[in-house]
Amino acid sequence: MSSRRIAGHESLMSDIKDLGMTNRKNRQDYIFGARERMIVLPETVRFDGANFEQSRDDLVITDKDGDRVYVRSFFLQPELPTLASDDGELMSGDLAAAFIKLSPFALSALLEIDRIQEDRAENAS
Repeated sequence: MSSRRIAGHESLMSDIKDLGMTNRKNRQDYIFGARERMIVLPETVRFDGANFEQSRDDLVITDKDGDRVYVRSFFLQPELPTLASDDGELMSGDLAAAFIKLSPFALSALLEIDRIQEDRAENAS
């Protein structure tokens, strides 16, 4: 039995892997459009430990469990949408864009510092 090569197949598989659509156990991919001013992330996705990336005009958030959120056309918006987790955490679009250059560890540290400062402010009042 001979195998035939399909023209462009390697490129297609590369594109699919780049989009995170390969099937891995217990991982979930979510796709949102960026037309709304606020995007509420699925309940399983958290900012803490997440990795923020830009893929062309899209924002890609990969949480520490491997779940991915694709926000299509995020970087084409005149005002970048605010991101909200289901537990009420908010992140401005500008801050999310700034986090693209940070490692997940650095992002976790910054979010923890922010939580500590909020707790201190609440306890002081």
